[in-house]
Amino acid sequence: MRKLFLFLIVTAISACSYAQSKAGIDLGNAGSRSYKICMGPVVGVNYSTLSGNPDGIDMGAKGSTGFHGGIAANIHFGRNNGTGKGGTGLFGIQMEALYSQHIIKTDGSDNLELSFIEVPVLAQFYVYKGLSLEVGPTFALNTSSKPDNLSFSNIGGFATKNLKANDVRLTFGAQYSLNCGLNFAARYNLGNSDIAGNMPCKVNALEISIGWMFTVAK
Repeated sequence: MRKLFLFLIVTAISACSYAQSKAGIDLGNAGSRSYKICMGPVVGVNYSTLSGNPDGIDMGAKGSTGFHGGIAANIHFGRNNGTGKGGTGLFGIQMEALYSQHIIKTDGSDNLELSFIEVPVLAQFYVYKGLSLEVGPTFALNTSSKPDNLSFSNIGGFATKNLKANDVRLTFGAQYSLNCGLNFAARYNLGNSDIAGNMPCKVNALEISIGWMFTVAK
């Protein structure tokens, strides 16, 4: 899993470097643009919780930390005045492609570990310079779950190997971007779908992340 995490980061940085070099070809009319496009890698931690319990079983679910990483693309629209620079207006959109790990502590034989490919699509409202409020859906595709079986003493257990935990979560939070491209974000993901038919449980997560964005068009 660590190798996959490192692969995502290296791929993200390589893609951003390539995009930045290509963007230099057609930025001669940059002053006429009313928007700014940025791309870059993002990494962070998740604090995940589980709401609900399987039928007849109290899992004793508790929050735990995992990680996420991938690539982000951002477009910032408008100008802060009629003659200002493009990409300084009130609105923007941020899209990301992330590998995300969610770990839930349980009173059973193991902790429940769910891995996802997540795609947030967030509308941004800039309230002060680089500070924006964000809201939108996160599309989550479950790629794996561990362990194969989760058992509880004197209660029994259930299979968790093939959980179908795909979800469309409501995401909201805030992001602050520095002029150098460094940015920090805090978001909350509110799960909407049960992770299985016999597990009416939803995955929720607080996410803290850091990113480094390169301007590719402005």
